[in-house]
Amino acid sequence: HSYENVYRRSCRRLELYYADDATSRLLPIKKLFYASLCVGVCALALVIVGDSCPLLLDVFVCVYTAYYVFVCISVVNYRISGGFIVKAAVKEQQKPAEENESNLAEAVSRWIEEKKYLLTDVSAAEIASGMGTTSPALNRFLKANYGMTLRSLRIKLRIEEAARIIDEDSGDLHYSSLFEKVGFADRSNFHRSFVTVMGMTPKEYREKSAVAKSAS
Repeated sequence: HSYENVYRRSCRRLELYYADDATSRLLPIKKLFYASLCVGVCALALVIVGDSCPLLLDVFVCVYTAYYVFVCISVVNYRISGGFIVKAAVKEQQKPAEENESNLAEAVSRWIEEKKYLLTDVSAAEIASGMGTTSPALNRFLKANYGMTLRSLRIKLRIEEAARIIDEDSGDLHYSSLFEKVGFADRSNFHRSFVTVMGMTPKEYREKSAVAKSAS
């Protein structure tokens, strides 16, 4: 039971690391940056007024020691978490196939038809659980049948939904909030994903759609 809890937490951290908005992926880098900045400021202060303030050397030693410990703990935690996730994934792949592929195919089709890919704040583990399977098993199924992982499929479906909304726009669509309608956390990520999937920017697609409408 404890193994499953740790495994789920590890998978959740991995999903957050590759989240669409990249917030979780950048958080450790931000922490390291601010810690390094603090050490740099202390070192600069020591160089400038070190002779007139002996206490500053003690402060710098404490700050640098805390910084060193923070970096070491971060590296060790990353190695432990990463290693555990790899071992857990290997163990998961070695399990005998328990999912009925036809039921899983129906669950995926229903998930697409009901447009549940537009839901936000839903992890891959939660989506897989709703389909009666696990996240690794679902990704294996999607790779075999759709040629992509759940994350890639979800992005593709969201962009295709955005394109459909643009095509059906009668003039009352607020394009500034379109990215929110299709489940993206920010406009820049939506714009980048739209170009990747559709081969053009949302503005270019909108202009192309307008030309097609006027021609018909």
